Amino acid sequence: MNIDTGRVLRAAVFAAWAIFFAYLRISGDMTRYLGPRTYWVVTFGAVALGGAAIAHVATLRTQTEPRRPTRAEMASVATLLIPIVGVLMIPSAELGALAASRKLSSAGGGEVGAFAPAAPDPDGDISFAEIQYANESEEYAAQAGVVEGTPIRLTGFVTHAADAPGEGFDLTRFYVSCCAADA
Repeated sequence: MNIDTGRVLRAAVFAAWAIFFAYLRISGDMTRYLGPRTYWVVTFGAVALGGAAIAHVATLRTQTEPRRPTRAEMASVATLLIPIVGVLMIPSAELGALAASRKLSSAGGGEVGAFAPAAPDPDGDISFAEIQYANESEEYAAQAGVVEGTPIRLTGFVTHAADAPGEGFDLTRFYVSCCAADA
């Protein structure tokens, strides 16, 4: 009995994809690439491709003489592995100052104006979305304790728009409702 090198290559590709999908699922990185409605694809891919890899490994033995893989087989394996390498090389979506400066066009709050938070917790932290809402509603501002003279501590990205007059700066925050890729 000999081992079919073509099946070995295909089993390796299936296993690589199954491991990749399992990694995405276990690490939670699938949220970088997929929306909530398509998370099932990662689980299905890990299980189905893992099963295909196991089936190929179980049937590696053949009666024919062993041979070297052809160029076409090697090219097809490389083609199937390129997406994995590409995805692994993409840096994670960081919400840094550069990204914040690119979002200055929506720095006024955009959708936040439609955000109507519940009654604020007087002892809790206040979010930027709540500050934006308090800016539009004096009643909410009084309930939240967002009044003139109140000392605050802000965390955000310091940016400066190229067309902004003077030497001031903007403190930019992201309001992310889904995933970092949407920010």
